[in-house]
Amino acid sequence: EVVVASGSLSARSFLQPADKLWTNCPGCFVGFAKVLSELLRGRQSIVRPAALSDIARCFEVVNEAYRDQFDAPRYRCHAPVEAAIVAGRLLVACDGHGDIVGYAEYASDAPPGPLRIGPLAVLPRCQGRGLGAALLAALEAAAGRGGHGAADL
Repeated sequence: EVVVASGSLSARSFLQPADKLWTNCPGCFVGFAKVLSELLRGRQSIVRPAALSDIARCFEVVNEAYRDQFDAPRYRCHAPVEAAIVAGRLLVACDGHGDIVGYAEYASDAPPGPLRIGPLAVLPRCQGRGLGAALLAALEAAAGRGGHGAADL
C-alpha cells in the first residue's frame, strides 16, 4: 500500500487497483512503480498536504534543490512558502522516517483552466526514487478531479 494522506488534495488514485491506475496518464505509472519499489524495500514514502509547522523545512528543501540545480536559492524568505501552505497549494513528500524531502507547489485558474505546477523540488540525495513523480502524479490526479483541463509544469 502506498500511503497518500488525504487533505484538500488527496491522491486516492494511488490506492486503486493497479488496472485502474493512471488511465489518463500512462507515463505516470513509472513514478508509482518507483514509489512501490521503495515501499517493498521498507522505505515507505508519504505524499501529504503541507502544514504550517512545515514552513522552515519546506523552505530548506526547495532552496537546497534549487542551489544544487541552479546555483541559487529559489526563495530568500519564508513568506512565499507560508502563503502557499495557508492557501492549501503545497504538497510534500516525506521519506520513511517522516522527514520532508520533496516539495510541490501549485496554483490554479477556475476550471477548466490548467493547474499550474511549480516549483517542484526533491532533495538531491533523494532524487531517483520516484518522489518527484509521486508529487506530480498527486497534483495531476487533483487537477482531473478538480475539473482542470490540463496541468502545466
